[in-house]
Amino acid sequence: MKTLFQIILCIIVFSAIIFLYCNVGSNDNMKYENTSAYNPQGIEEPLFDIENIKPSDNELKKYNKYRFRYEYILNVDGAVDLATLKIPVPNNENKKQYITELKIQPKPFRTFTANKNTIAEYKLQNLQKGKLIITIDGIAHLKRYDIVEAKKVNQNISALENLENYLKKELGIEVNDPYIQKVAKSITGKTQTEIVQNIYEYVRKNINYVDGGVFPSAKYTLQAKQGKCGEFSAAMVALCRAKNIPARVVSGNIARKTDTKHTWVEVYFPEYGWVFYDPTIINTIKIEKINGMMAQTNNSFEQNQDYISSIKNDFTSYNLTYTNTNAGYEGSIKIEEKNHINKID
Repeated sequence: MKTLFQIILCIIVFSAIIFLYCNVGSNDNMKYENTSAYNPQGIEEPLFDIENIKPSDNELKKYNKYRFRYEYILNVDGAVDLATLKIPVPNNENKKQYITELKIQPKPFRTFTANKNTIAEYKLQNLQKGKLIITIDGIAHLKRYDIVEAKKVNQNISALENLENYLKKELGIEVNDPYIQKVAKSITGKTQTEIVQNIYEYVRKNINYVDGGVFPSAKYTLQAKQGKCGEFSAAMVALCRAKNIPARVVSGNIARKTDTKHTWVEVYFPEYGWVFYDPTIINTIKIEKINGMMAQTNNSFEQNQDYISSIKNDFTSYNLTYTNTNAGYEGSIKIEEKNHINKID
């Protein structure tokens, strides 16, 4: 009997050793800087004040409804002492976007607001080789607030903000550059609506959509006449600002099942607030050789699609920094994003 007990005990110990060995590098090895803030069940609560812009149930019925999940997969190679990750969280926007049933897993170290953006911040320490998956789930109620919709509604109640921030030069938006000023001067109009529309048309017609590219630059894009959505947006924002019209870059996702990541533009109108423009629309028709003949393929961005905005006036979808302070540490982190968006009928 004693021998049988010893055998069973040995099997249990051996199994435990195998389990620990197989799980080295798993998410359990990834710890928060402040472990009291760690909650693997996640956070499920309003992260922003919605009292002043919460629509009625009847109003919300006019919006298209989508269930979304954003996955940020941290692939850790080696060992990392400390990593800080900041992820934008979709926010409420009057007349445009309302987020309900928001849930973030695991719970962030903290959430905060920066330049009207809601950010979830993670602080992780003693990372070993493995993966950590962070998810943001929710339901997005969307209505495209473009110039046509703005004229119908005729108002966009929003908090006052410093519009000077959306008139100055920034990295990739070279407002004061002589070439940008020259192009802007050539674009005219009798009203702000007409000027913005002409800028929009200029960017659409003079820039070709291409894959690849570098960090968005308005000057480079307008001179090279090519780019992706980030370059299109930088060019339009720079030209608007050069005409003393507040404009900003917006990043997020197109509400569809694949190829969701996208960047577009919002322009400020005193009578309407921030109005949606996507200069990349129509420019993504590619000409390819199919069965020996040249043919158009796949217009990626359609006129009637909905957009979920995540962050404004920033070209990055997340911010990641990490350090290796101990001798011999050579760890690195790469982030993979997977987005799932499905329409709710």
